[in-house]
Formats: sequence, structure tokens, C-alpha cells
Amino acid sequence: MMTPKNTALILIGFQNDYFAQDGILSGVIEESAKATNTVENTVKLLQNLVKTPYSDRPLAMLCFTLLI
Repeated sequence: MMTPKNTALILIGFQNDYFAQDGILSGVIEESAKATNTVENTVKLLQNLVKTPYSDRPLAMLCFTLLI
């Protein structure tokens, strides 16, 4: 059973490189993101989360750098 104590929401891959209009990788996911309303649906999810017992859970954004 989900409880606020043992539940987390993890969002991965929301970097500007993909989702900004001028993002260097926006073309890679542009069609898919538009078809699924990725950003809009994520914003709605977070807005509705505020209305639940889960709203006090920590939110973290992790950034990774790939070194080749």
C-alpha cells in the first residue's frame, strides 16, 4: 500500500536540452512529447500532488554529466 512515508515520485529526463524550444536535443523527442503532452501532463500531475498527503515529500532534481 502506498503511504506518504514510503512513496517517492521520480521524474527523469526533464532537461532543457530536450524540452526547451531551442534545446539541442529537442528534435529527438519533439513528436513524441507533443503527442503525449509530456510537459503539460507533468505540470498537471505536480499541481494535483499538492492537494494530497504526498505534498510534503522532498523533491529533488538530479543532473548528470556524461563524460566520453
